[in-house]
Amino acid sequence: MNTPQNDAERLERQVHAALRRLPPLSAPSTLESRVLRELVRREARPWWRQGFGRWPLAARLLFVPLSAGFVKLAFLSVGTFGSIVDTAQRTTALGSVENRWQTLSNMFQTMRTVGSLIMQNVPQVWVYGLVGFGLLLYVSLFGIGAAAFRSLVVTPNTAR
Repeated sequence: MNTPQNDAERLERQVHAALRRLPPLSAPSTLESRVLRELVRREARPWWRQGFGRWPLAARLLFVPLSAGFVKLAFLSVGTFGSIVDTAQRTTALGSVENRWQTLSNMFQTMRTVGSLIMQNVPQVWVYGLVGFGLLLYVSLFGIGAAAFRSLVVTPNTAR
Protein backbone atom coordinates (compact mmCIF):
# COMPACT_ATOMS: atom_id res chain seq x y z
CA MET A 1 0.00 0.00 0.00
CA ASN A 2 1.31 3.46 -0.87
CA THR A 3 1.92 5.91 1.89
CA PRO A 4 0.39 9.39 1.68
CA GLN A 5 3.90 10.83 1.22
CA ASN A 6 4.56 8.61 -1.84
CA ASP A 7 1.17 9.56 -3.29
CA ALA A 8 1.95 13.24 -2.83
CA GLU A 9 5.36 12.84 -4.48
CA ARG A 10 3.88 10.93 -7.41
CA LEU A 11 1.18 13.55 -7.86
CA GLU A 12 3.81 16.28 -7.70
CA ARG A 13 5.87 14.56 -10.43
CA GLN A 14 2.78 14.14 -12.63
CA VAL A 15 1.78 17.79 -12.25
CA HIS A 16 5.35 18.90 -12.90
CA ALA A 17 5.55 16.80 -16.07
CA ALA A 18 2.18 18.08 -17.29
CA LEU A 19 3.21 21.68 -16.73
CA ARG A 20 6.53 21.17 -18.56
CA ARG A 21 4.64 19.87 -21.63
CA LEU A 22 2.63 23.10 -21.89
CA PRO A 23 3.81 25.63 -24.48
CA PRO A 24 5.44 28.78 -23.10
CA LEU A 25 3.09 31.70 -22.57
CA SER A 26 3.65 34.82 -24.61
CA ALA A 27 2.92 38.34 -23.49
CA PRO A 28 0.34 40.44 -25.34
CA SER A 29 1.80 42.29 -28.30
CA THR A 30 0.99 45.68 -26.78
CA LEU A 31 2.55 44.96 -23.40
CA GLU A 32 6.05 46.15 -24.23
CA SER A 33 4.85 49.47 -25.65
CA ARG A 34 2.57 50.07 -22.67
CA VAL A 35 5.35 49.33 -20.18
CA LEU A 36 7.82 51.59 -21.99
CA ARG A 37 5.23 54.37 -22.26
CA GLU A 38 4.54 54.12 -18.49
CA LEU A 39 8.26 54.23 -17.70
CA VAL A 40 8.69 57.36 -19.82
CA ARG A 41 5.66 58.95 -18.13
CA ARG A 42 7.05 58.23 -14.67
CA GLU A 43 10.48 59.59 -15.57
CA ALA A 44 8.88 62.80 -16.88
CA ARG A 45 7.30 63.59 -13.50
CA PRO A 46 8.91 66.41 -11.50
CA TRP A 47 11.37 65.34 -8.81
CA TRP A 48 9.04 66.16 -5.92
CA ARG A 49 6.41 63.77 -7.33
CA GLN A 50 8.87 60.88 -7.45
CA GLY A 51 10.07 58.78 -4.54
CA PHE A 52 12.13 60.33 -1.74
CA GLY A 53 15.22 58.44 -2.89
CA ARG A 54 15.04 60.17 -6.29
CA TRP A 55 15.02 63.69 -4.80
CA PRO A 56 18.17 65.80 -5.18
CA LEU A 57 20.59 65.51 -2.26
CA ALA A 58 20.05 69.13 -1.18
CA ALA A 59 16.28 68.64 -1.02
CA ARG A 60 16.67 65.48 1.05
CA LEU A 61 19.06 67.19 3.45
CA LEU A 62 16.73 70.17 3.87
CA PHE A 63 13.62 68.04 4.30
CA VAL A 64 14.39 66.85 7.85
CA PRO A 65 15.11 70.25 9.47
CA LEU A 66 12.22 71.89 7.62
CA SER A 67 9.86 69.15 8.79
CA ALA A 68 11.07 69.55 12.37
CA GLY A 69 10.59 73.32 12.05
CA PHE A 70 7.02 72.85 10.83
CA VAL A 71 6.26 70.56 13.76
CA LYS A 72 7.62 73.15 16.18
CA LEU A 73 5.62 75.86 14.40
CA ALA A 74 2.46 73.76 14.77
CA PHE A 75 3.05 73.34 18.51
CA LEU A 76 3.73 77.06 18.92
CA SER A 77 0.60 77.98 17.00
CA VAL A 78 -1.53 75.71 19.19
CA GLY A 79 0.00 77.27 22.31
CA THR A 80 -0.56 80.78 20.94
CA PHE A 81 -4.14 79.93 20.04
CA GLY A 82 -4.68 78.63 23.57
CA SER A 83 -3.34 81.84 25.09
CA ILE A 84 -5.55 83.92 22.76
CA VAL A 85 -8.62 81.93 23.82
CA ASP A 86 -7.60 82.31 27.48
CA THR A 87 -7.22 86.06 27.07
CA ALA A 88 -10.54 86.26 25.20
CA GLN A 89 -12.32 84.46 28.03
CA ARG A 90 -11.01 86.99 30.54
CA THR A 91 -12.24 90.04 28.64
CA THR A 92 -15.68 91.38 29.35
CA ALA A 93 -16.42 91.93 25.67
CA LEU A 94 -16.43 88.18 25.11
CA GLY A 95 -18.34 87.24 28.22
CA SER A 96 -20.91 85.46 26.07
CA VAL A 97 -18.22 82.94 25.08
CA GLU A 98 -17.71 82.16 28.76
CA ASN A 99 -21.46 81.77 29.19
CA ARG A 100 -21.53 79.36 26.26
CA TRP A 101 -18.73 77.31 27.80
CA GLN A 102 -20.63 77.26 31.08
CA THR A 103 -23.79 76.12 29.27
CA LEU A 104 -21.84 73.41 27.49
CA SER A 105 -20.31 72.31 30.79
CA ASN A 106 -23.76 72.16 32.39
CA MET A 107 -25.07 70.10 29.49
CA PHE A 108 -22.25 67.56 29.86
CA GLN A 109 -22.83 67.42 33.61
CA THR A 110 -26.53 66.70 32.99
CA MET A 111 -25.65 63.96 30.49
CA ARG A 112 -23.26 62.46 33.04
CA THR A 113 -25.96 62.48 35.72
CA VAL A 114 -28.51 60.85 33.39
CA GLY A 115 -25.91 58.25 32.37
CA SER A 116 -25.16 57.38 35.99
CA LEU A 117 -28.89 57.04 36.74
CA ILE A 118 -29.31 54.71 33.76
CA MET A 119 -26.30 52.65 34.82
CA GLN A 120 -27.69 52.26 38.33
CA ASN A 121 -31.17 51.19 37.19
CA VAL A 122 -30.44 49.09 34.07
CA PRO A 123 -29.27 45.49 34.66
CA GLN A 124 -25.62 44.91 33.92
CA VAL A 125 -26.42 42.01 31.58
CA TRP A 126 -28.35 44.40 29.34
CA VAL A 127 -25.40 46.77 29.19
CA TYR A 128 -23.03 43.94 28.24
CA GLY A 129 -25.53 42.69 25.67
CA LEU A 130 -25.83 46.14 24.11
CA VAL A 131 -22.05 46.54 24.02
CA GLY A 132 -21.68 43.12 22.41
CA PHE A 133 -24.40 43.92 19.89
CA GLY A 134 -22.69 47.22 19.09
CA LEU A 135 -19.38 45.43 18.53
CA LEU A 136 -21.13 42.91 16.29
CA LEU A 137 -22.61 45.74 14.23
CA TYR A 138 -19.20 47.42 14.06
CA VAL A 139 -17.49 44.25 12.80
CA SER A 140 -20.34 43.64 10.35
CA LEU A 141 -19.87 47.13 8.96
CA PHE A 142 -16.22 46.36 8.18
CA GLY A 143 -17.15 43.01 6.66
CA ILE A 144 -19.78 44.58 4.42
CA GLY A 145 -17.37 47.35 3.49
CA ALA A 146 -14.65 44.86 2.59
CA ALA A 147 -17.06 42.79 0.51
CA ALA A 148 -18.33 45.90 -1.27
CA PHE A 149 -14.78 47.08 -1.94
CA ARG A 150 -13.76 43.70 -3.25
CA SER A 151 -16.78 43.33 -5.53
CA LEU A 152 -16.98 46.93 -6.76
CA VAL A 153 -13.35 48.05 -6.93
CA VAL A 154 -10.99 45.09 -7.00
CA THR A 155 -12.91 42.71 -9.26
CA PRO A 156 -13.51 45.04 -12.25
CA ASN A 157 -9.82 46.00 -12.44
CA THR A 158 -8.56 42.42 -12.31
CA ALA A 159 -10.99 41.30 -15.02
CA ARG A 160 -9.35 43.58 -17.60
